[in-house]
Amino acid sequence: MMKLRYFLPFLALSATLRTTAAEPPRLVVQIVVSSMRAEDLNRYADNFSDEGFLRLVRGGTFYPESHYDYLHTSTPVSLATLTTGANPSVHGIVAERWIDYVNNNVVELIKDRSAMGIDCDAGIGDCSPRNLVAPTLGESLQQSSPKSLVATVALDPASAVVAGGYTRNVFWMDAPRANWITSSFYAETLPVWARKYNLSREILGYIPFAWELKYPRERYRNSQSTVIDLNKPEHLRRKRHRLTSVEKTCTTGSIKIWKSS
Repeated sequence: MMKLRYFLPFLALSATLRTTAAEPPRLVVQIVVSSMRAEDLNRYADNFSDEGFLRLVRGGTFYPESHYDYLHTSTPVSLATLTTGANPSVHGIVAERWIDYVNNNVVELIKDRSAMGIDCDAGIGDCSPRNLVAPTLGESLQQSSPKSLVATVALDPASAVVAGGYTRNVFWMDAPRANWITSSFYAETLPVWARKYNLSREILGYIPFAWELKYPRERYRNSQSTVIDLNKPEHLRRKRHRLTSVEKTCTTGSIKIWKSS
């Protein structure tokens, strides 16, 4: 089983820090940090503030030894599992693209010719969750509480569509224009707040700034790094293999087979 590559802080916030079973939370936030392993919370704990990740770890439920019950953990596959609670054999997402063994056609994860992008260039936002066959957290929330307002935001369309599923407010970044967009599968037009934000060009204000470390570089240690000294005797004694080729003749011609000696 593969180890969790995504940290999923799932927190329920209400007027008080803790809620009872009889008091439903007013806000549920699902955050997925790509490539952040669960043990990173302990490895870099000294760099976290009390109001950030540490608050989630200390005040919530923390599973540092969670595992996927399947082998392949690419981004869309794992994200679909996190948002649906199901394995790929159930939610239907196995990669960003795959071959349909019935007709031998290539299947794109979110590509949908019947959908069009809203407020973007042609071919940019033609996306939908039609290949996702299990309900997401947002869908389940709306089913149990129809008055709930659900929104999904991600930088790339695959993450937004897979996490949002069949909910209505799903948005992602149109990188060339630096605008938030969606597709006609979710809405006919962008909401007013999204259009205003795009027109403000506020995001361009971050361009002059460089991404710099908050703390000295020495504080960002990686306890799992391994240095191998190839000059040590134990490494020099390892057997060196040499590849040799052998030519074989078959009905369609000759092939070359490489052998290790």
